Formats: sequence, C-alpha cells, structure tokens
Amino acid sequence: MTISAHLIEKGKFKATVTLPDEPNEADLIIALSGNESDRAAYECGRIGMWEVLYVPSQPDLRLVIGAAPYNDAAVKTRLSCGLTSDQAENLVKGIDWMRGMFGGN
Repeated sequence: MTISAHLIEKGKFKATVTLPDEPNEADLIIALSGNESDRAAYECGRIGMWEVLYVPSQPDLRLVIGAAPYNDAAVKTRLSCGLTSDQAENLVKGIDWMRGMFGGN
C-alpha cells in the first residue's frame, strides 16, 4: 500500500508525494530530496496525527506526513496525509514558529 505526503518549501506547498505506508529512512530522505550526507529524516514537530520532517541538506523543505505509529500501536503503518495544501502550510508555519520561539534543532 501507499500513502501521500505533502512537501512544503519555504512555507509554500510544493507537491504531493507517494510513499510506502511503512516508509524507511531512505524513502523519507529521497522524498525530501536529500543527499548522501543525510543519514535520517528528522522530526520538526508532531501535532496529533501529523508529523513534519526535514533533512539537514534541504533546510527549506518540509515533509508533512501521517505520524509514525507508537511502538505499542496495533497497526504499524502511517496514515496518508489528509490535510489540504493550506492546512499543511499552516502546520509547518506553526511548528516553525514554535521552534523559533521556544528553541529546537
């Protein structure tokens, strides 16, 4: 099965990408246009069912995706991103604002 996720670049919707419903780090790095120096896709923030990821080589690009399931979850797959492009943009803006106000990597 596959899921969709939204790419947001510099706060604006860029594209919707398709990923496996259990994406590995390589899948996430590729979706974020990462390069060989990227070892992982890092979490910017998690709100409810949604997670925002980035890779260091693409500081202006964010991936809005269904949050990774917790280890004790009955289902071990991510949800497809059901947010509109505007909602995804606002989620990224909110998380970036909170990181700027309160700190974060």
